[in-house]
Amino acid sequence: MSHIVLTKKVTVLMVLMSCFVLTIFCSSASALPAGSWTLKWRDEFNGTSINTSKWGYGQLPWGGYHHNGQYGSYVTAADSYVSAGQLVLRCRYDANWGFGGYQWSQGFVWSKQWFNYGYFEIRAKYPKGKGVWPAFWMLSGGWPPEIDIAEYFGTAGYMHHGYCYGSGTWISKKIYGNYDYWANWGLEWANGKLVFTKNGQVVHSVYSSNVYTGWMYVLLNSGMDWSYDSTTPKPNYYQVHYFRYYEKN
Repeated sequence: MSHIVLTKKVTVLMVLMSCFVLTIFCSSASALPAGSWTLKWRDEFNGTSINTSKWGYGQLPWGGYHHNGQYGSYVTAADSYVSAGQLVLRCRYDANWGFGGYQWSQGFVWSKQWFNYGYFEIRAKYPKGKGVWPAFWMLSGGWPPEIDIAEYFGTAGYMHHGYCYGSGTWISKKIYGNYDYWANWGLEWANGKLVFTKNGQVVHSVYSSNVYTGWMYVLLNSGMDWSYDSTTPKPNYYQVHYFRYYEKN
C-alpha cells in the first residue's frame, strides 16, 4: 500500500513539475500575428552585461542626457544593465538633485540595428506609481515619425499606443490600468498598417497611407515626468525579458 501511495505522490509531483516547465516556456513564447514569420534579430539578455554590438546606452541616441522639458530624469550609464536574464532600466531618486541637476536618473538603450516592416516584440514588466514614464518606441532620423508601441504614464495610469506623422499629427489610443506584471507587447508594421498587440490580442490599429515607409530604430527607456511625489517607488524598475524582431515570409 505504501508503495502505491509513493507512486501516486511521484506522479503528482511530475505532473506539477511539467506544468511549471510549460508555464515558464509559454511565458517566453512570442505572440506572433497570423502568417509565417522568421526571427531575424533578437536579444534574450542572457549575458552579464548589455551587448554593445546591438545596443547603445548611457546617453540619448542623438546625444546628451536629458530628453526634453517634460522629463524630470537624467540618463546615466549605471541605470541600464543586465541582470538575471533581464534588461533592467532603473530610475533612482536623489533629493539633492544630483543627477545632472535632476532628482531622478533613468535608463535608456537604443538598437544599433535599423528596421523596416515586420513584427517587433518585447516581454516586459512595467513599474507603476506617480511620475513613472517607461516606454517601448521607435524613431527614424528625425521627428516625426514616432511609433509608441507601449508607453506607460504612471500618474494618469494608462498605456499609450500611438503613431505620429506629418507635422505632429497623432493617431493614438489610451488603455487604463496597471501593468506591473509580465506581458508581451508587440507591433506589426507593414505597408499602410500598424497593429499594436498585448499578448497577441490587438489593442490598437492604424490603417493609413501616412504610415511611414522608411527605416526606424527601437528605443527602450525608463524615465520620470514631473508629477512624481512621496508615494513614487524609489527606485523603480522597467524590466525587459527579451526583444525580438521577425520578418514576414
